[in-house]
Amino acid sequence: MSKVIIIGGGIIGVTSAWALLNDGHDVTLLEAGKDIAGQTSYANGGQIAVSDSAPWAAPSVPFKVLRWLGRKDAPFRLRPRLDPAQWRWLYLFLLNCRGEALSAGTARNLNLATYSLERLQQTRSTLGNDFTYDDSQSGIVRLIGNQKEADAARDYFATHHIDDKKIWMAPDDLAAQDPAFASAVEKKLFTGAVMGVADESGDARLFALRLVEEMKNRGVEIRMDCHVTDFISQNGCVTGVMTSQGDFTAERVVLSSGIASRGLAKKIGISIPVLPIKGYSVTVPIIDESLVPISSCTDLKHRLVISRLGKRLRVAGFAEIGGDASCDAGRALAARNRLEELFPGAADYQRGESWTGFRPMTPDGAPIIGEAESLKNLWFNTGHGTLGWTLSHGTAQLLTDMMAGRQTALDMTPYKIKRSYVSGRL
Repeated sequence: MSKVIIIGGGIIGVTSAWALLNDGHDVTLLEAGKDIAGQTSYANGGQIAVSDSAPWAAPSVPFKVLRWLGRKDAPFRLRPRLDPAQWRWLYLFLLNCRGEALSAGTARNLNLATYSLERLQQTRSTLGNDFTYDDSQSGIVRLIGNQKEADAARDYFATHHIDDKKIWMAPDDLAAQDPAFASAVEKKLFTGAVMGVADESGDARLFALRLVEEMKNRGVEIRMDCHVTDFISQNGCVTGVMTSQGDFTAERVVLSSGIASRGLAKKIGISIPVLPIKGYSVTVPIIDESLVPISSCTDLKHRLVISRLGKRLRVAGFAEIGGDASCDAGRALAARNRLEELFPGAADYQRGESWTGFRPMTPDGAPIIGEAESLKNLWFNTGHGTLGWTLSHGTAQLLTDMMAGRQTALDMTPYKIKRSYVSGRL
């Protein structure tokens, strides 16, 4: 097999390295930061949300964005800039807000998420019971805020034929099953719930760190603080990369560096519509486990996800286009306050760790997987947006099978580098 360089040590790069290693390749992983999974994967929501993997673009989003203007707890915030790339992305995003596009994108993501969960479970089986990452296989509860959301959720499950993987519950039924929700039910903070039984949760960063240790034991070279500056090529084929630590040679290179992928792609004349979408999370220490929900949950009204990760409770969410790298204290506080409102007394809410990061999102909500036409043997696995943890194992295996020339488990057309980036038909 060939020597492969992976650019990027987040959850996508690490799972790509793992899949390629198990396919017999000699793998070197290059990470620009000082830590594995130290950026976008550092403190995400922790959900492997197969039953809630639909793209963000939906018919209601443009109107909601206008209604949310000025709100600190706005799930979606837009800060327009004089940036043609941003406006092009927004135009394509709006086209994906059509009903037909949402339906096509949801079906596509659901298939990929289901496949990815299967691959994660295979990895867990391979590594054994000692390989843990504050994981839970207790499903994900989606909290329904009103009747309109309830109808939409019911239609979603029925349309995409996942009725056998969900359980509908009235608020009292949920509280009876999990007393941690009793306070929220009493305060009427939601009107119903649906459980995605097959969903999971876990700490993506912890998973990546432990998988890297496993790969090191199997001979994978890991280079930290290693900034890739350009590609080395000969006769139209990549032969390596230039970095801050010198040149590295390889027969194949995989670009999985999140939002940095766009800048590196430009060096070979490829423009990919990957926009950095800012998100937030707050992690607090648990002080009363009886008040912490058994399953991870999604607060649909505020588009926040909540996961128990060992002795920690985390709330994450929000999507901000055009924001800088600073952590807006008001946004973080809004997320923390909603967490405390739902689960009072469960954690020490005054000791929260606030974090913000940028998800690499495409306008159609699908990752980019495939070989660059302008430079052979340079491959892409990027643009996973808010679904990096959910889709990571599936895209890693699809990439590996494509590189080997094997039949892939899924049709790769929706993930091509050169595509319309609009789901369904116009």
